[in-house]
Order: sequence, then structure tokens, then C-alpha cells
Amino acid sequence: MPITRKPLEIPPEVSRQFADDMQAFHAERDPLKRDEIAANTGTGSCSTCQKAQS
Repeated sequence: MPITRKPLEIPPEVSRQFADDMQAFHAERDPLKRDEIAANTGTGSCSTCQKAQS
């Protein structure tokens, strides 16, 4: 029997914040700043993520 899953719904503001973070990551040349951006991406540390989780 196949497993049925509910489609994942990502709020538009969360998607936009993620896209902005990825753009900043790829634009940054300093490896330490890139690591900082990567560490903050998806952790719920941005205000948009915190709003979406509540």
C-alpha cells in the first residue's frame, strides 16, 4: 500500500526569506560570513520564520 502524504505548504513570506538568504549566501565572498548566513538559514532565527512557526 503506497504512503499518502499531505502536500507541504510553505508560507510565501518564508519562501521569500529563504530565497533572500540564499541570494545573500551566494553573493558573499567572505567564507566566515557565508557560514554565518548558512547557519542562520532555516533555523527559525529570522523574524519571518518565527512568525510562521507560531
